[in-house]
Amino acid sequence: MVERGLRVEGFTLSNDSNDSTVALYVREERKIVGGSALIFNATGPHNLRMEIHYIQLENGNKWVVGGRAFNGPMWVFGQLNNRLKISVNKKEQGYSMDLTNPTPSKKNPEKYTTSMTTIKELSGIYPNIFNLLQENGVKEIDLRSKILNDTSSRKKFYTCLMDDADCLAPVLIYFLTRTVALMKEYEKLLEGGMVNSEQVSHYAEFRFKGIETGADDLSRVDSLVRNMENGDFEDEDNDLEYKPSWSSKNTRKDTIDVVMMEIASMLNKDGGLVVCGILDAANTDSGNFEVCGIDWEIKESKSEDYYRQHISNSLTQVFGTGVVSNYIGIDFRKVKGKTVLIFDVKPSYNEQCELKPLGPKLKNKLNLMQADRGIWTRVKDSSRLLAGPDLIKWYKGRFQS
Repeated sequence: MVERGLRVEGFTLSNDSNDSTVALYVREERKIVGGSALIFNATGPHNLRMEIHYIQLENGNKWVVGGRAFNGPMWVFGQLNNRLKISVNKKEQGYSMDLTNPTPSKKNPEKYTTSMTTIKELSGIYPNIFNLLQENGVKEIDLRSKILNDTSSRKKFYTCLMDDADCLAPVLIYFLTRTVALMKEYEKLLEGGMVNSEQVSHYAEFRFKGIETGADDLSRVDSLVRNMENGDFEDEDNDLEYKPSWSSKNTRKDTIDVVMMEIASMLNKDGGLVVCGILDAANTDSGNFEVCGIDWEIKESKSEDYYRQHISNSLTQVFGTGVVSNYIGIDFRKVKGKTVLIFDVKPSYNEQCELKPLGPKLKNKLNLMQADRGIWTRVKDSSRLLAGPDLIKWYKGRFQS
């Protein structure tokens, strides 16, 4: 139980932290990076006790995330477990953190994601939120367009600006916009009968240990497989895509093209992993990602070696030998007793990677553009075919900047 700390409407955030060293896998650098973590305790209604970790790596990456040590509503833990972290970004003007509000995802309403919020919504979390943040290290709060001169799609997001990231503000922002906000949402859903009152308790088991995950020298694939085996599925993102299969029984070539588009988009962006054998959370009864495996595909191909060769031949036919040998790795792994196929895609910064489709569906789409191949890139968690001004803008930004 927290004896001392900052109290907010029945919630308490500890003033003091425990310090720990960490070594975590960084996707962009494809390696383990060392650093430190400040571990804070938070308590609240419904027997809530949890840790909040402020991670600061040696490469300058900083973010705040909930720890695995948690006691309280199962629904709240499900929303926070390895999700909804908040990054601390170094800008010319100082350090910034966006103020976002957890809301139901469009793909899967049971899973909350972060979205643009308003002053009214922020004040609904805690009436004096702005004064409280300014008292703990925030020097300015306004739209990204005004503070950061941002012209991107996030320009209307509210952000906090700090001169020094070594203050309580980053942890306080997470505490208010994640812990407090989700607990209040939980109480509304509970009152409306939308969720049950089930509790989870493994506070003692994981206390001060959650940040040790990734301390071993694991590759990106190893780290992902271990997390999936433990039931911790990362959300699809710029560098991660799940697919239920490599091919299907009725439309093999068209289905393969769907996977190829994801690979192509990562080749022409920042790289990443495409995992075949995982059902999307939006298509499962549980509302979570589930392992379905591609064992039936291997069985139809008679052997894993034959299946691997078929995949390699298809990749070469679509992208060419040079791209496949330099940028695309093929890996088979067991997750929960089932085989998954993982494409480890490296970004191509020296050449554009064109996709020549195998199936009639994508061929017809390109034929309408009077082309037999196309260039895809990654936009958040989706692949997008580039054409016209968008293609020119992408090419100049990637190869002429």
